[in-house]
Amino acid sequence: MTRRPTRVFVALGLLGITLLALNLRTAVSSFSPIAHIVGEEIPLSPIALGVIGMLPPLVFALAGIITPVLSRRLSLEAIVVASLAVMVAGFALRSLATSAWTIGLGTVIALLGMGIGNVLMPAIVKARFPKHIGPLSSFYVIVIAVSAFLPPLFAAQLAEGQGWRISLAFWGAVAACSVIPWIILWATDRNSSAIGSRSKAAAPSPARSRTAWTIVALFGVCSLGSYALFAWLPQLLVEFKGLDPIAANLQLSLYAILGVPAALIAPAIVTNGRFIRPAAIAGVLLWAGGFLVILLGPASAVTWGVAMTGLGQLLFPMSLTLIGVRAATVAGAARLSSFVQGWAYMIAATGPLIVSILQSLTGSWTPALVFLVVVTLAALPAALLVDRPNDYEAGVTAPAERKA
Repeated sequence: MTRRPTRVFVALGLLGITLLALNLRTAVSSFSPIAHIVGEEIPLSPIALGVIGMLPPLVFALAGIITPVLSRRLSLEAIVVASLAVMVAGFALRSLATSAWTIGLGTVIALLGMGIGNVLMPAIVKARFPKHIGPLSSFYVIVIAVSAFLPPLFAAQLAEGQGWRISLAFWGAVAACSVIPWIILWATDRNSSAIGSRSKAAAPSPARSRTAWTIVALFGVCSLGSYALFAWLPQLLVEFKGLDPIAANLQLSLYAILGVPAALIAPAIVTNGRFIRPAAIAGVLLWAGGFLVILLGPASAVTWGVAMTGLGQLLFPMSLTLIGVRAATVAGAARLSSFVQGWAYMIAATGPLIVSILQSLTGSWTPALVFLVVVTLAALPAALLVDRPNDYEAGVTAPAERKA
């Protein structure tokens, strides 16, 4: 049998990971910049906009439940192809919407495809580049960050020039193009079997693993804080600290940008293995300290508080890398990723809602910020225990390296 051109498939694997990551936040950030334009044609009440804003963590949590079922029947490549096709369908429905509920339904469908991609990423990296988990994790987390801030740069201009339907459909076209390398890999990869069939050993349950719950706590508190900030930081800074709207939006941009250096640093720390606990403790304390500075400091110190929370985002790439490192097999990484992200995003979904309820009931942002400080510090025990001996897939021997 002719040996396949390994370098070509390595390149296809890298291209596929890049394009998949580039699609994992576009549904989250492509709608809000043009919501006012859409509202001129389709009535969008504050409640409808609020529900749409709450959908990402809820649907991502749902994806954590669905993906293990798919992985028992389909290969990684097949699931990626399906997830990108679901994204395309969701964007198409949004672009053809005639009511708020069809926009919401299209958003749910697109987010479901993205959530499945989120869950699969650690397993994909482990399957195709098992000796390069750290660098590849840094890379795809940075690309995910790019997928979050690219749509706001172009969505409004495209909507004003070509119409909001074209603006939303454009990101569906990006997803459609991204499926090409995955179709090639799916069609030509001889190892493209169902993930669950690759290991003959009894599948360990992440729910019985202290390692898994530790990662859930770190991922969950980072996601909760992040979604709370994306939902409320500009308004909070305007009302609580007296910043003007432009300055408040710039603070949110600062927070988002600081996720990039965090993504560069954290995976290297995890794969090195020497400073995981100090880094996890630092991440938790940066989050809590940032919220405290915003709560207690003067307006002039807001930038420092926001910067601290931005650097605290290192818990996100750290958690994703831990999934790949702590799992011994590709199937184990897929199960662990599904479990961690399912629970973490359910935790994250409560953040914006609780902040909203506390602010509405009290008329002040102080209780909401106190809540964020307390819930962040609740993850400190997990940070202290993160480098204890791994009990997930303990004793399971990793299979031979798979060619990309």
